[in-house]
Amino acid sequence: MARLHIERMSNILEKESLQKLWDEIQKIKSPDGTAKFLDNLLTNEEKKLVLRRLAVVSLLKQGKKYREIVKLLKISKITISKIKDMIAGRGYGRNPQRKRVYGSSYSVLKSKVKEKKLFRKYKGAESII
Repeated sequence: MARLHIERMSNILEKESLQKLWDEIQKIKSPDGTAKFLDNLLTNEEKKLVLRRLAVVSLLKQGKKYREIVKLLKISKITISKIKDMIAGRGYGRNPQRKRVYGSSYSVLKSKVKEKKLFRKYKGAESII
């Protein structure tokens, strides 16, 4: 019963916080105001992450290739992929429909592991034979 009360309280606080955030965002009238708002809300690292994500969104919408975005923003292809998933409405996580492509070294390693499992050496007493 107490847990349910805490969850309800949490939902109320979340809604109130979102409303307050919305009210503050609506007060912003310029890019300088946006910068000041972000400075008051986020740490420098958090602000860099948000702005970098927005830059990735912009570059993807411009049709830039992952290679170009990696070079420009110095971020990983995985991060770009996850941001692309967010844009597509799949959330910031794995895309179950994405075809996984592995390099040749992975395939060689995988086949060696299978080979070892299939042809294991006899570990019994060799002196008896």
